[in-house]
Amino acid sequence: MTVRATLLISLLALVSLMLIATPSAFACMPDGDEPCSQCVIMRRRPSPPVRAAASAALNPVPIPVVASPRGDSPSTAMEIPDAWQTLEPGASFWYRLGDGNLPQRLEVWLDANGQGGIGFAVYAPDQMGDFSGSTVPKGRGTYNRSEPSHDLYWVGQANAGGTWFIAVTNSSAAPVSFKLAYNRAETPRSCRSYWEYIGKDYVYWTACK
Repeated sequence: MTVRATLLISLLALVSLMLIATPSAFACMPDGDEPCSQCVIMRRRPSPPVRAAASAALNPVPIPVVASPRGDSPSTAMEIPDAWQTLEPGASFWYRLGDGNLPQRLEVWLDANGQGGIGFAVYAPDQMGDFSGSTVPKGRGTYNRSEPSHDLYWVGQANAGGTWFIAVTNSSAAPVSFKLAYNRAETPRSCRSYWEYIGKDYVYWTACK
């Protein structure tokens, strides 16, 4: 192998290594009888990195926060959770439950592991239209010998359908942990039909309670 051929092979090998090492391109400039006596390496300039818009980072899209019911009044009454809760001294939690058009029978109980100073009041659906601080509740939780596993118990029914409200109050000087639970069932109306004279007309009536 001639010296010229050796130099040509070495030059081509050097160009190949440079092409592998860097993102470049090359072009050869013919000179006389040599097919490629001069090679020009052309390097590519890397593209600048794409930057996020500064305004998006400075002004993020706000995420709406939905406030959960606080339970400090009938208007913010909560659903009854299947969990123990803690009530601070002198505080009350309001709960709402049920709906529908038929009369309802409600059974409510409260567990507090024998802690005193806690109680609950029950308000029927037909009481909440004119509710005020002086509204007498439909009933209150008391100890029931038939339900000794619960600290407080109440059962009753309402002739109107709708939403019941329960207020749990801690009248003691210390926080009280409790768990409230219930059973609710719609009850059919008690109806009675009869005939009655209205003037000269004999009218058929159906009265429901």
